[in-house]
Amino acid sequence: MSFNFVNNHSGYGSIGEQLQELFQGAKNEIVIIAPYIAKNSLISGLLKLPIFKIRIITKISLNDCLVGASDLNLLMDLEKNPRIEIRYFSNLHAKIYMVDKTKVMITSANFTQNGLFNNMEYGVIIEACIDSLIEDTEILWHKASIFNHEMSSKLFEQFNAFSADAEETYLDIRKKIYPIEQEIIPQNVSHMHIDSSKKNHPIFFIKTEVRNVDAMGINQEDGFVVLTGSKASKDLTPSFPNSYKKLRDQLIEEGIMIEKENVYVFTKDYKFDSSSPAAIIVMGRSATGLG
Repeated sequence: MSFNFVNNHSGYGSIGEQLQELFQGAKNEIVIIAPYIAKNSLISGLLKLPIFKIRIITKISLNDCLVGASDLNLLMDLEKNPRIEIRYFSNLHAKIYMVDKTKVMITSANFTQNGLFNNMEYGVIIEACIDSLIEDTEILWHKASIFNHEMSSKLFEQFNAFSADAEETYLDIRKKIYPIEQEIIPQNVSHMHIDSSKKNHPIFFIKTEVRNVDAMGINQEDGFVVLTGSKASKDLTPSFPNSYKKLRDQLIEEGIMIEKENVYVFTKDYKFDSSSPAAIIVMGRSATGLG
């Protein structure tokens, strides 16, 4: 295996300079995975490269754009480029830069000027034995949500509205951002984590394409826990019990279930009194649970 450690502080070439060299050797495709993307000295050269496509996985957040962690104007410009496609995960933290599926840099540095050149960052360039990483990246790409013109336009409108209100403090703005983000940016997490305290309990699955349901849950002595990332039906059938409508509305209002495309996604683990109400809420119809 060929690998090379890189950093910004040794004086032997910054992460940005090493990454620029990687990019310049690209012939077909570059993949950029980074939660924060902002203007940096690699952008102009990247856009001039005679390569087929650039794929970007990032994190889309109105709050990140307002504080300057990511640059919304840059993301909008990149999205308009026919060679570039942008997708996102709400829980992205990894930073990976891949060239032609042959070389990869795994690093702590975001795709920003500070991350690539000024911050104390570390990374490694690997040029062999990356098949498993390539496979995983492809899986993540297909699971990620698409950042498109409609979403960027809505974000830009809200970004300008918040930026223009000089009288509001940042804390005041933060309180308003969350519900707006939930409406504009469908949340999408890469995976559902099961912590060690839950692994001793059997995991139950509910999955049906007819109702777009894909949920996981754990039966405990004091209730039934639907796990983070579980997908519940957005639509209700006539058999849905009216007695559970208040609970369903409460879960939506509190952001425990958020709308994403044609389903509701659980943003956190939620404990129901038993498996029956869990099944009813997830399926959107009458259900009996585990019995």
